Amino acid sequence: MRIKKTSIILSMILCLASVFAPMQSFASDEGGSSKWVKPSRYDDSNAYTIFVAPDGKGDGSFERPYGTVAKALAKAETIPKDGTYSCVKIVMRGGNYMFTEPVVMTAKDSGTAETPLVITAFEGEKPVFVGAENVDVSKATKVKNKDILKQIPKEARNEIYEIDLGEQGIYGTGYVPQTYYGVYDSKPQAKIVFDGQDLVCARWPNGDEFAKVGTVYYPGIEWYGSKYNNGSGMVPSLEGLPGFVFSSDAPRVEAWGDAKDAWLYGYWRYGWAVDSTRIKTVQGNMVFTESPASFSVVRDGMYYVFNLLQEMDAPGEWYVDDDTDILYFYPTEKITEDSHMEILTYADLMFDLDNCNYVTFENLSFKNSLGGVVDANGCDYVQMFGCDFEGIQLVGVMFSDCDYSGVLSSDFYNMGSTCIEFDCNDWQNLENRNCYAVNNYIEKYAQYNTIYNGAIETGYSTGIYVAHNVIHDGPCNAIGFGGHTGIYEYNEIYDVCQTAADMGMMYSYWEYNMAGVIIRYNYLHDTKGTGLSGWTPAIYFDELSSGNTAYGNIIDNVNGALLMNGGHRNIFRNNIVLNTPTDVKEPMSLYSHAYNWGDWASKESWRGLFPVQSEAYQKKYPELYHVNEDDVYLYPYNSYFDNNVFYNGMYFIFDEETKKHVTIENNVEYQAGEDIGFVDMENKNFTLKEDSVVFRDIPEFKPIPFEDIGLYTDEYRTEIRR
Repeated sequence: MRIKKTSIILSMILCLASVFAPMQSFASDEGGSSKWVKPSRYDDSNAYTIFVAPDGKGDGSFERPYGTVAKALAKAETIPKDGTYSCVKIVMRGGNYMFTEPVVMTAKDSGTAETPLVITAFEGEKPVFVGAENVDVSKATKVKNKDILKQIPKEARNEIYEIDLGEQGIYGTGYVPQTYYGVYDSKPQAKIVFDGQDLVCARWPNGDEFAKVGTVYYPGIEWYGSKYNNGSGMVPSLEGLPGFVFSSDAPRVEAWGDAKDAWLYGYWRYGWAVDSTRIKTVQGNMVFTESPASFSVVRDGMYYVFNLLQEMDAPGEWYVDDDTDILYFYPTEKITEDSHMEILTYADLMFDLDNCNYVTFENLSFKNSLGGVVDANGCDYVQMFGCDFEGIQLVGVMFSDCDYSGVLSSDFYNMGSTCIEFDCNDWQNLENRNCYAVNNYIEKYAQYNTIYNGAIETGYSTGIYVAHNVIHDGPCNAIGFGGHTGIYEYNEIYDVCQTAADMGMMYSYWEYNMAGVIIRYNYLHDTKGTGLSGWTPAIYFDELSSGNTAYGNIIDNVNGALLMNGGHRNIFRNNIVLNTPTDVKEPMSLYSHAYNWGDWASKESWRGLFPVQSEAYQKKYPELYHVNEDDVYLYPYNSYFDNNVFYNGMYFIFDEETKKHVTIENNVEYQAGEDIGFVDMENKNFTLKEDSVVFRDIPEFKPIPFEDIGLYTDEYRTEIRR
């Protein structure tokens, strides 16, 4: 056994009492148990009940239910919320509820602490809120039009069907939105589901593969840093700006120039920036685009072409002519009288809550919509328990300026963007908002918005609790975090950052005034990323992100454990890192450098958001008193990388400025094949036995409760998904 202990102690003054100050509701020190209080279920012992059914036309009684939630809410508004009833329950009978406009809920629709409002499923039935229209597949016929057939690859011409969607009252399915770095069109591209499977807008390469940019003949302008970026958050007008020119090795690249409305989607230069643009023309293997990319284009950038008949060569592909509203598709299986197709057409919210308090959504399903599900703004005690979300294209559940609100024991599948998002800060007083995302299962997220749209995003919120979630199968970071006094614990994350690069599995950025964020007891594993312009660390403190503590995490088979990009007051302690290769420079275990991010961090408008010398800050985070001074915020002072275990790989990179400010000590490396005392390493049980050599070699090392990581059973989750 070879033990390596590094010790570079050049600057260390840290008030641990401040870093680990307890949160009002659920924080504790870095190794202690959580004090989060699980939201209690409502009392329905004396409920006033209103019934809703898809075909209801009555008065809200069990025998004659209402037909819409809106009518039930109007009735609920008339019911006293003074404790006369233990709650007001809107009970949804099974079946599909199609949306044509949002259900708007304001203060008048609020419940109270004494009598909350509950929207729940009838026991044993499944109400589903949907944003898709059914297509009559019996109208499908084989394509006969010779002009259309000659555009389709020869091998697929006998397999393609067409349906006139306009005849069925469905319009606009052929619309393609433009995507720019950090900017998305407000309406996503349509989705089509056939016999329960998502179809794919005809593309090359097939599946979810990307091609690589060949020779770049003209890279175009860098739109993002140019005068043409007005910072409005909307896709800009790019008319008149030159596009870029590159070579493609696609077998049918010359045919792309004949396509009516072919688009390119790509990571043209960086693994954290995607853009889409139309093809203007093609000459030989040279592709000319209509508009530039955000950061221009480089050789080996990643892209695919889509929305063209010329690449409809695989089962499951579709194309809609935006002028005629005719759908062309290659069925995944034989069309029968039982075949079912639906097209996502609804692009708004399902439930829009504004200053509406004490509302619980329970055991409901939300499926297939181009918009989002719930947007709660200025609401307290808005809770979603045991709900299912599938095929929602924009943010699933959004909490803005809310307290005591969150999502518990719910499932998310095949989501287009972020599943759960919080924008709940209190930068002036640092009062915890006590919002939460707990015990949720998330599989396939950010399928439409593929960068910086983590499955769970907390932004710069204050006092958020994110725990016991399982997250996997996504193109970008799984959790985006920031702000103050947040706890992220007992989460399992794997197979994420599939296409994005220079983006962590757990990722934060752009706030050097952060403090009290604790990332502990998470299992982060089996994620490699693409490697395009960066790598994929398990935990990433990017662009001066500061005040974070990563404690007691298990990190296995990833590109690297931690990347710190210029931040300070960051701690990486008591973690176990396994299988980080050492025979190449990258991936590495730990990487940190001090970096001057320039004028943006010096602006008084940014600093003014955080009154770090106020009484509130000095009571909770006195170490921030000098943080806004020019000679302080740029350097990684009071950062610690210590008491960590590395198995089969330890490789650190620190620049000279980092070494002046960071403490690196008592990190122990073990070689591959050594028995260091895991309960069952072969079957991925990384609990350390009591007699593990780790406790001998690092006496300060504390046991990690590996067996507690992940989902747990409760009233809403009766079995654990694997």
